[in-house]
Amino acid sequence: MTRRELVLRELKRVLKPGEQAQISVVHPIKWAAETKRDRNNEGKMSFLMGYDTYADPPLVYGDYLNATQITQKPQGYPEITYWSRPISEWLKIIWEAGFQLLAFEEPQPIPETQEIDPDYWVIHSKIPQFMIFVIRK
Repeated sequence: MTRRELVLRELKRVLKPGEQAQISVVHPIKWAAETKRDRNNEGKMSFLMGYDTYADPPLVYGDYLNATQITQKPQGYPEITYWSRPISEWLKIIWEAGFQLLAFEEPQPIPETQEIDPDYWVIHSKIPQFMIFVIRK
């Protein structure tokens, strides 16, 4: 049994009938994208998702339909590893665990972000980093 299945099994065990929970996971539209880093500046990156049919054979950027492992080491924090999975896989896991899906959200940054980090605001106002499933036992 996978960790995500174990987490949902435990969640189902501790929730009372009718109670709700929220699950927040990375959004595959961003994290399944292919990452290109600038060799001269690690802070500059491109996240590419799509294809180029001008190439022969066609070039495909990213891998939305398969689980993708992501490892990061944010400055000042320990290394973290997680997985990006298609939305359909999350839905299957939720339903197979016996939960009802009440809502699905793809949050945008809060308005204050525009003043604090304008670049982040521009990107994540159009491309979500996370998705939230609201489920009920």
